[in-house]
Amino acid sequence: MKSVLVDFLVGGGIKPTLIVRYNHLGNNDGMNLSAPQTFRSKEISKSNMVDDIVSSNAILYGPGEHPDHVVVIKDKFHSFHSVATILTYLTKAPLVPPGTPVVNALAKQRAMLENIMRACVGLAPKNNMILEYK
Repeated sequence: MKSVLVDFLVGGGIKPTLIVRYNHLGNNDGMNLSAPQTFRSKEISKSNMVDDIVSSNAILYGPGEHPDHVVVIKDKFHSFHSVATILTYLTKAPLVPPGTPVVNALAKQRAMLENIMRACVGLAPKNNMILEYK
């Protein structure tokens, strides 16, 4: 939800200068993220979304300009909806070949899915296809 909100704000011409993410994790995610290297992996995936948004908005963000971004993750058990948990895992941790660029911004992900559907019915892609990795 936070990723969508930032993408929406930037798409609407509002320039966030600071993004703080505060996540409560359940289902033993906190135990899994207690090791520094696994926490860093989660932090990188969250930061990549911000990088995608900044790189696609040269009007708001000049060269070398980037919003401050902090990720805080706390371990506290919460029962989650099983389908939502699976969908979150599948969409936030895609399995791709090494070297494949991973797109974390929701608007770009949606555009890529739309273009794949367009290709299935014989229409030309619009943008953000990255078809060579699909």
